[in-house]
Amino acid sequence: MNFNLIYEILKNPDKENLRIEYKQFGILDKKESKKKLVHEIVGISNKYGGHILIGITDDGKFEGKIPWDSDIIKGQINNLIHSYISPKIECEINFLQCKEGDVFLITVPKKKDIPFAYISSSNGEIIKREYLIRTSHGLKHVTDRQLQFLFQQEDINFESFYQMIINYSRKDSIIPINIEQPLILKRSFPDLVNNLNIDDKEIIFRDSNSLGQFLTEICPYILLINLSHYFNVSWIIEKFNNKSPQNVLLRHTIQLKKPFSQFKSNDLPKPPQEAVVLNSLNYEFDYYLNKNFNSLIFPPETEIFIEYHSDSRSSSLILYNPDFTLNFLFSNQPYRWGAGIERTHPEFIDDSSDDVKALYENFAHLPFYINYAATFNFPETNFDLFKDYYNFSLIIRKILKRDWDFNNFLKKLPHSIHYQNKYKLDKILDNLK
Repeated sequence: MNFNLIYEILKNPDKENLRIEYKQFGILDKKESKKKLVHEIVGISNKYGGHILIGITDDGKFEGKIPWDSDIIKGQINNLIHSYISPKIECEINFLQCKEGDVFLITVPKKKDIPFAYISSSNGEIIKREYLIRTSHGLKHVTDRQLQFLFQQEDINFESFYQMIINYSRKDSIIPINIEQPLILKRSFPDLVNNLNIDDKEIIFRDSNSLGQFLTEICPYILLINLSHYFNVSWIIEKFNNKSPQNVLLRHTIQLKKPFSQFKSNDLPKPPQEAVVLNSLNYEFDYYLNKNFNSLIFPPETEIFIEYHSDSRSSSLILYNPDFTLNFLFSNQPYRWGAGIERTHPEFIDDSSDDVKALYENFAHLPFYINYAATFNFPETNFDLFKDYYNFSLIIRKILKRDWDFNNFLKKLPHSIHYQNKYKLDKILDNLK
């Protein structure tokens, strides 16, 4: 397995990168060069973790056979790691005799909590710590603010889960706007679904599998449309009012010195061939995007990717930036489909009357799931801009909770008894007519 790993690494056209470092055997020959090896281990661990290959030249070629006893050298590397790195780090060291030459493969784990340091000791006490990290510009000593980031990084990356339940009309093949639903189901979804022709609706609402597949394919675009209503002026939002359904209570901080990436509807990725249901519709999807998508302002160097995973009935919207990655995974489970309005919804009425039976027969619901994961890379240059990136990710989390999350939506609705009394009053009024 380790042989395969070495050849896989050497096939990479980028050669050395943030996770891979090549060293020649000479690095094990002198005290100063051994110190550089330990520095590299510290720097790689404080970044992503990775591999150091000793016996490989800078251009990825085997150096040849090692001129020393491999067991002695392996012991020396272990001794360097345990003597000059704090806290203790457990690296895996393998000596491999490939046909082209010998290689020491050092597998370096990524830090779990506090960062690693190269230490100098006297009489068993640490008298100096050097914190280093691997960057796109090489191995660097970290600044005080960067060191603060390394100590708190585990609290910065986050993952959030949301459930969206769609109540829809089986009779009319629409998403009704007269039933209380999360904000996204009152706007973007009905704007698309309810304006389709009969043939397209038959494709989508044929069964729960077709509807679930359609939702999987369309959700990345719906979220982009949703975000374009917030980030159409700036990607930096100073204040976000969770309770307001109106975007006017968002307060943007527009700083002309802050760089940005701007997207128009024609800049978005096109639905790939895997979007079977979406591509089978007669409806002009580009027309829908042009009509509903505002100009979208994202942090600089941000790229948009949309992926479909047919094996897991899911799709992903990925906002990739050199300093962060925001990944939105959309998935559904068609077998969770149910007749009638979802039972936890306060408008659900447990009644045996013909009217309620008709309501039960005419409506259905389907749950949908969103997994939002945000990961951040080490801020190599502009730490203040990095803080804005983090706030940007938190604003999106608030948007998902307010506009998409069914459980959060339920908390804002009146008690079910309000809807039950309204239902009884409507029946009385109907009888009096």
